[in-house]
Amino acid sequence: MENMDEDTDPAPMPKLSALERNAYEAVVGGDGDDCKSSSDIARDVGAPSRSSARRWARSSTSACCPPGGDRDAAPDPPLTAALESPPAPRVTRATAKEAAAEAAQLADEASATRRPAATGAMDEDDPPAAPDAMDEEAPAAPQDDAALESEDDDEEAAVAPDGRKKPSAPDGGWAKHRRDLGNELAASRPAVPGGYDAAPSFGLPPGGDDATQWTPTPLLRVVRVVRSATVEAAAVAAAAAAFIPLVRTKARRYKVDVPEELTQEKGDARRGKGGALWQVWMTCVAAAALAQPRLGSGGICLPDWFAGTVRLKPVDVLGLICADGSFYVTVSGVFGMASRLMIEAVLSVHSIQLLVALKNAIGTGSVHILACRHLGYYVKVVYKASDSTMLRFLATHWHLGGVKARQLQLANLALREAKLCLGRGYGIAWHEGTQLQYDARNVLFAVLKRLKSADAVKSTSANVAWYGGLFAAMTADQFVAMVTFFFEGDGGSYISDGKFCIGFFQSDQGFLVALRDALVSRRLVAAAGDFHVTETPAKVVGPTVHKRTRKAYRCEVYSAPACVALARALYGVYEDRGAAHFPKARKLKLMIDHGKPSAAAVAAYKLIKD
Repeated sequence: MENMDEDTDPAPMPKLSALERNAYEAVVGGDGDDCKSSSDIARDVGAPSRSSARRWARSSTSACCPPGGDRDAAPDPPLTAALESPPAPRVTRATAKEAAAEAAQLADEASATRRPAATGAMDEDDPPAAPDAMDEEAPAAPQDDAALESEDDDEEAAVAPDGRKKPSAPDGGWAKHRRDLGNELAASRPAVPGGYDAAPSFGLPPGGDDATQWTPTPLLRVVRVVRSATVEAAAVAAAAAAFIPLVRTKARRYKVDVPEELTQEKGDARRGKGGALWQVWMTCVAAAALAQPRLGSGGICLPDWFAGTVRLKPVDVLGLICADGSFYVTVSGVFGMASRLMIEAVLSVHSIQLLVALKNAIGTGSVHILACRHLGYYVKVVYKASDSTMLRFLATHWHLGGVKARQLQLANLALREAKLCLGRGYGIAWHEGTQLQYDARNVLFAVLKRLKSADAVKSTSANVAWYGGLFAAMTADQFVAMVTFFFEGDGGSYISDGKFCIGFFQSDQGFLVALRDALVSRRLVAAAGDFHVTETPAKVVGPTVHKRTRKAYRCEVYSAPACVALARALYGVYEDRGAAHFPKARKLKLMIDHGKPSAAAVAAYKLIKD
């Protein structure tokens, strides 16, 4: 590397080392502790010239591939003493040279997108991470947290350049103050043509706005790091040997006493960040699904290739967001605001593959395994994103978001009038914003909060008609795909009391009524009489990840022919996306294969573990 084109260009390029490191890790999968996705590379390394990448490619060829060596060989991440002398993994479908060429192309395109545009395109800088406190249905920001509200107060000047004095924090804090302002503005501002459904005083211009449109990010190819079956089996065995069974009983409401090895204060050092077991868990998806990190040790960041065979389309992502996603904003001081999309699931092989595939489909964000104190000790896998790529994705595809569509539509407001992701989000000083930005941010904050309230879930004819219009605008393929991944998040198939059953569950009764009607009109089920929309009795709901604060409803079909017909449609989507091995897909396949709830079907059903 030191002799690279020494005669022609002795001066090092300012960001060449970052490009070298990130492109190499995108190819070989990193060392298990690096959270860079391939779409982050161009943003993180800037926009070096194409010749820089070519010079790096020539040098990396000689550095990584010595004469007589294997071009595809890459050093294996250290595992533990339990995995002695593992063979080096082999990288398939890409080499360091190919990665450098694609990185150069990506950098050129990133450079072009950073040029100022008449449409007001946003910067790609991420705002600081928002807090991780939970709402009842999905994660939401602790909007009345005094520490959060004043996070950037010390960084803002007391007096603006034009002589204005910085406002002092009002009684009740900035979050309450700005939410009240937003509610007043939302009620008093006149509606505009084409206004957003939840904020009609703002709206897109006729024909849309290029600044809010998402386009697929040209990714470096997601490369599977091939390790021998012996290495992966040894990693799974080491993870299983370190796994501590936690017995949860109904008598204790499923709460457990935390073993000392998992505590933050006296926990096993191997389970801490960068510890030996972290390296074991990062060997393969099966080992990662057995992860039990120490409390307070941070998140285990998962590489893109953990998606395995699963490849999602945007409509699939929106189906998952419809079920389990949370889109919210947090505020800081008089003007600061940051947005976030978050989805979380119980740790398992298929939940890891699903959320990593979701990240790859959107083209931004990160997926982590986290240990939290819910029910004493609980491990989950979490997707998070908070940049303009995420906002553009939601702004472009919001109409596929089902029950979350009204919220996701406001990503357009976040990008256009509120100017989120311009600069560093929270870091924008109060005196740098315009009145329109200030008003738009407060309206966005207030409306997103209101949409999470109980008023948003009543089943009215207008509510049913609005969702029905969204379903009617979808193509047949889009509708089935959206329903399939909504089912993956908030659905289930069962054999109950000698009957097949497929159900969908939500707190918005109007959405389920509209979904039932759309399934019937599209002939995915024979008649509306096959479906029953009812309230979920409180007695059947046990402790879950989030405390239940709303009424819950279920839409279920019990007819065996109707279940088989619907199962066939949903399973086809799973199969097409490389997810036929998911437990819910296997249960659908069981219905298709058996046709009726026979004794053999019941026995096969019991063998499928979630």
